Amino acid sequence: MSIGITSLDRSLSTAIEWFNEVQEELKWPDKDRIYAATKAFLATLRDCLTIEELHQFTAQIPMIWTGMLFEGYDPSGKPLRLNKQEFLQSIRDEFGPNPIDAETTTNALAKVLKRKLSKGEYEDIVGHLVDEVKQLFE
Repeated sequence: MSIGITSLDRSLSTAIEWFNEVQEELKWPDKDRIYAATKAFLATLRDCLTIEELHQFTAQIPMIWTGMLFEGYDPSGKPLRLNKQEFLQSIRDEFGPNPIDAETTTNALAKVLKRKLSKGEYEDIVGHLVDEVKQLFE
């Protein structure tokens, strides 16, 4: 798929590649569900990071993922220090009315991020999380 603008074509291609890797990890056939799960995970992760860390993170993710991450963002009272249950419940809440295994979703997206981000950026992101949430990213 090409829209004729090189930087946007590259970003779209990269985003599709990343979504496909999430789909391979989760083994879900429904791409809309992959998108919704990714968006729910990103929104929850976003709320646990400082503004500075968010900007460093978004420099390494596809532009479309950056848009998903910042959609509806309110930086007031952030970063949150969510425990494991709160983190997983936030993903469920962000996903919507359909059930989702938030722990499996987190594990899958963490694997993709670990492969795609620089080692230092991945460690910085995980370093902002409380210990019991960090375990989901190992």
